[in-house]
Amino acid sequence: MSKILKTIAVAMILANTALADKPKLLKDGTAITGVNGRLIRDETAGKWIFELADKISDDKVTLGIRKKIELLPTNTLETMVASIKENPAGFVRLWGKVTRYKNRNFIFSAYFLPVIGLAEKPQPKAKTKSDSPAINEPDDAVVIPKEVVEMMHKKRHVRVAQLQKALESGKDFVLAGRMGYVNRPDANEPPVFVFDALGQNIQTDLKPILLNCKVLEKIQSAKSKSLGPIRFKIAGIMTKYQGNRYLLLQRATRNYSHGNFTR
Repeated sequence: MSKILKTIAVAMILANTALADKPKLLKDGTAITGVNGRLIRDETAGKWIFELADKISDDKVTLGIRKKIELLPTNTLETMVASIKENPAGFVRLWGKVTRYKNRNFIFSAYFLPVIGLAEKPQPKAKTKSDSPAINEPDDAVVIPKEVVEMMHKKRHVRVAQLQKALESGKDFVLAGRMGYVNRPDANEPPVFVFDALGQNIQTDLKPILLNCKVLEKIQSAKSKSLGPIRFKIAGIMTKYQGNRYLLLQRATRNYSHGNFTR
């Protein structure tokens, strides 16, 4: 075999190996609607993991039973962790959405129900956006609180005048149309969003930690190519976990250009 053919063969082997090693990932924003699974603590990393007892999928990729996905810090996660005292097996039915960041999937949890006896009866049916259950229908056994339904579907928007009241409520809410900057004061610390008040009545010390998602990844890519700070107009879901504020970005638009970062 000539050197050229050998080189081509080696390149094809390496390419096939890289494809085989590439993780299967769901699209950012994929809905999770009543997926069964188990809450697991990763003590080494200090993270909470959701182990699937159902399959979940988007229009291209399916993740199978026993697949483990890291849970993002949210109000719902804090409640789930507290519920382990009464539900030590950690089996739950979960609603929320999948995010994608640097070749990994994460789960932003919005609502859950404890499940008893799930280990003996796993359900292999794939859960997709098109499989969304009829929520709060007359014969539905699962009744989800109105505010959770609004957050997942209608997205209750909070403007500046309502911000302080929303923060004090302790519930998740959608923050829309706010200006500011993505900042990372220390390389060992997560990025935060610094609000640009521009004379408006907003807490200047409110710097929510940004959760892993595709919009954040695109912002960080843009910042790495810029010589100066970039101002963004954002929309996202504000949540709270163990006393810290977190923000899951849904949209970010550069304030002085036509570049849009959307899901």
